[in-house]
Amino acid sequence: MDQKKAIKLSREGLDLYKENKFEESLEKYIEAAKLADMNHYATPEIFSEYGMVLIKLGRVKEAITPRFKSLECALNTDDKESSSVIIYAYFLIDYLLETGDLEEAQNLLNEYINLDCESKYLIYFVAAKFYYKKNINKRYLEFLDKAFHSSPKRKWKCIDDVKALIEKNNFDK
Repeated sequence: MDQKKAIKLSREGLDLYKENKFEESLEKYIEAAKLADMNHYATPEIFSEYGMVLIKLGRVKEAITPRFKSLECALNTDDKESSSVIIYAYFLIDYLLETGDLEEAQNLLNEYINLDCESKYLIYFVAAKFYYKKNINKRYLEFLDKAFHSSPKRKWKCIDDVKALIEKNNFDK
């Protein structure tokens, strides 16, 4: 375990990612993951970005492990209600929805949907996406509304997605 080196490698991996050098980026993240301290506050980001690179390379199924690891590491260093944990839960649930694993997505949603925290709008948004995929329109619209109205600053990309979905579905309150 060498957290400083893990962080350095992940930064190099992100730089390579930004240069569209995805294979080289992946190599950095694989090495960073091997060296990372699972109880360090920076480790969830390493695993999240590792999963992002795998997805970019079209290795979507392989991204499940780093996505779960990012949430696991976040839970090692923070409370379940913290913004950082909610963000990694959001990324994982969204990933599960995109890969069609609705059952696992629902299990995670059930764990996070009733938390009273500042970032709950992220969970509301993926809940809306979940109900959209299940074609349960009433719940879909309910959670779109909750996501939009509970966002503290409406600065996250998902809020733009919510607005687009609201417009697409003529949902106006």
